[in-house]
Amino acid sequence: MTAAAPPPRLSILVPTRGDPDCLGPFLDSLSKTTADPSGLEVVLCYDRGTERLRPLPVNLRIVETEVAPGQPMGSLNRACYAASSGVFLMLGNDDILVETRDWDVLLMGAMTHFRDGVSLIHVNDGVFKENMCCFPMMSRLAVDIIGEICPAAYRRFAIDDHILDIFARLRKLGENRHLFIEEVVFRHENEAYRGVDDMGNLQVELDPQIAKVDAASFERLAPARHAAAERLFAFIQQMAQQAQ
Repeated sequence: MTAAAPPPRLSILVPTRGDPDCLGPFLDSLSKTTADPSGLEVVLCYDRGTERLRPLPVNLRIVETEVAPGQPMGSLNRACYAASSGVFLMLGNDDILVETRDWDVLLMGAMTHFRDGVSLIHVNDGVFKENMCCFPMMSRLAVDIIGEICPAAYRRFAIDDHILDIFARLRKLGENRHLFIEEVVFRHENEAYRGVDDMGNLQVELDPQIAKVDAASFERLAPARHAAAERLFAFIQQMAQQAQ
């Protein structure tokens, strides 16, 4: 009997409309900059009925899934997660250009900083940098402790904030597990993102109706984020005690 192939080290979760002008350059940039493509899995989630990008880069492991049209971004990311198999997980978009060669080596090295597997890493998006947790990366173990990759309720804007707030609450409990990796650039080409003004305020053009719905969901889910932070903290303490 042939042994099962080991799971990929990292799954990048990518909701997409299949726009070849976005998705094609993104996958091409991954293909050219990844040191070990065999350790990478790209999970693409399309709306059912959307034409899928062809051809795909031959050196990338790509998984494709689909959902009913009109689903919120939270549901799309959850569908990607359900189809993924990586030890680590990164939330992505199709409007990214990866600029850092051997970025996967750098991120895998950062992920070993905490031996118990609980950490949040985010990369340099070329716009907000350390000011916004774009493209958060966690271990599958951490996601399992949290209980989900993200809530389904978020329409578009608050998923990164939701994940970051869990780790901000964990920091307040006494464990700082958030790392910003400035040298790894995943440049975000989203036209709604304008950067940071002279006062340090984030400049984002938001759909006001969707932003209002997501802000309400973010507020409502505060107790769930605190409970997730407490579970992470308890796990970290348990692992520390076992290591003594």
